[in-house]
Amino acid sequence: MQRFLIVTLTALTFAIPGPVDAANKKYFSLMIGPSFRTDADSSFSGSRVAGNPRGEQDVSLGGVGGAAAGMYLPDNFRIEGEVAFRNNGVDEPLPAFRDWNVGAATLMVNGYYDIPVRHQIQPFVGLGMGLGLATSSLEDNFGFSDTDTDAVFAYQFIGGLQYRHNHRLSFFTSYRYFATTDPDFQFGGVRAQTDLDSHDLVLGVRFDFE
Repeated sequence: MQRFLIVTLTALTFAIPGPVDAANKKYFSLMIGPSFRTDADSSFSGSRVAGNPRGEQDVSLGGVGGAAAGMYLPDNFRIEGEVAFRNNGVDEPLPAFRDWNVGAATLMVNGYYDIPVRHQIQPFVGLGMGLGLATSSLEDNFGFSDTDTDAVFAYQFIGGLQYRHNHRLSFFTSYRYFATTDPDFQFGGVRAQTDLDSHDLVLGVRFDFE
């Protein structure tokens, strides 16, 4: 897995364009919104778990927030680097556990195509790939609690609308399907494996620089 992540990030680094003409504006954006993680397909094993249970758990509503810096490219393309954070709780992980949270901090490269239209409201589509650091905390009914992290490959598909308020300021809303390779967590006497994907709805603002 580590070799795969290194190769992927190296490829992304070389895919970022080199210096471009100064006419290509730079921008900075912020986003926030709800994160609807799909039901978690999880498995548990270890000395603190009986029967190595496996199955789906209901996931509570979570949130996503992040920031990005990027540049406009010719032919309505954009590219950016994004830092984001997501977190969700599992409603009923197992009878022996009362609290289980899973989240991810991600560093991704996103590419966009702004679909040309003759209106201030403009649709766009995008794709992102990068590195995620999945983090999980587990607490049982007897006072035991622990936290673990796992590096994963992350990707997302993006579609949305943007409104250009003026030559410096734009607002946008987008849907994102976010997913990672399955993280593997190790707690004291418990091994938990789960999937991590979500449907995110975000609102954001973008500031353009001359």
